[in-house]
Amino acid sequence: MAPQATQWLLAQNWPAISRLFENRQPNCAEEYCVRALLNLYLGKGSPDWTCVIDDLRHSSEMKPTDPLLTCNLTQALLDTRQVDLAYSTAERTCNAYPNSLPALEKHVLAAVATHRWSQAYRSLVHAKNLLGDRQRMPDWAANLLAELSPQWWVPLEAGGVVMRTPDASDAGFLKETFSNTEFMQHYHRFQGASDESIESFISNARLSPRNTGRLDWVILDRNHERVGLFAFVDIDWRNDRGEMLIGVPGKRTPTIAIKAAVAAIAFAFERMGLQKIVSYVYADNPEAQANTLHLGFVQEGLLRSHINSESGRLDIFVNGLTPFDLAGNRFMSSLARRWLQKQSCDLNTKSFADSPTSRDAEFGIGGNIRALVTFTPLNAGAYYLGVQDFSATA
Repeated sequence: MAPQATQWLLAQNWPAISRLFENRQPNCAEEYCVRALLNLYLGKGSPDWTCVIDDLRHSSEMKPTDPLLTCNLTQALLDTRQVDLAYSTAERTCNAYPNSLPALEKHVLAAVATHRWSQAYRSLVHAKNLLGDRQRMPDWAANLLAELSPQWWVPLEAGGVVMRTPDASDAGFLKETFSNTEFMQHYHRFQGASDESIESFISNARLSPRNTGRLDWVILDRNHERVGLFAFVDIDWRNDRGEMLIGVPGKRTPTIAIKAAVAAIAFAFERMGLQKIVSYVYADNPEAQANTLHLGFVQEGLLRSHINSESGRLDIFVNGLTPFDLAGNRFMSSLARRWLQKQSCDLNTKSFADSPTSRDAEFGIGGNIRALVTFTPLNAGAYYLGVQDFSATA
């Protein structure tokens, strides 16, 4: 039999709960949780977060066998931006209750809040396996699973040209390339060549593009020699578009850049879920503009006298490419058939606009619980209360 306070909370009988705690302190784990939720749900203005967290901590300590209580503590820590403590709390809960869906949900949220992408990915995969075919993952979780998929960093291959994520072994090549002023004037005028800049470039390349807004590759030729760079930068996930950068310094076979572009464009549309790729080409590089149009891009505009250069003011060509543009492009279709290997892909081609938030994050009910209420107070996340342990398995 659930405590009276719990039954009142499940019925959302707030007046009765308020009267209960007017003259006495909570005397069990459930009552501490109920009082914390009362503070959150009916508190005037901003809740007294210190009292909320103290009550939820008492609740979880008094009944460590109920993962929902610790999940609520994790949520309160997230709502107060104590993200490191939230993560350590969520980690302990997941270790104790690896099949608890709410525990996995809070672990994902805390991992994302602390930029622990691989840990978030593992918990998402486990949650998906627990749900199986009987229950659908919420959209935020399914899309986050796609965003964090290791396939972001799987090398791309097109006709013998390979594109892979930069790593520490590329530092010398990057130093030489970024120090090539003439090349960088056409590739990326604002990339630094200092050791610190290169270290940051390599470090950021290992992060999720959902976090950095860019995706970088080093281009390798058939002999596995480093020959160039490719990137999607300024990725706008809300509008599913990104800017393409490609550069192959020195005198190289032109098909290297074309093969790299074909692989990256296919990746962008089919696996990243982009709906538009843009390319800005400096007007002092007419060959690059011709090659861009050759790939199927459409010149959408000209930014006149847009930037300063050593030779004076420069115009910039604005080019765009959409899946619709490619649909009728026989040249690109033939190159893709010739060069691209069929690769399996689990990514959802529609990327999500917003990061998962604690207000919309809920894996669902299921399991052996008889009653569960989810509370989402104003400006706070999802809190739970049930009369029985919550588990994905019987």
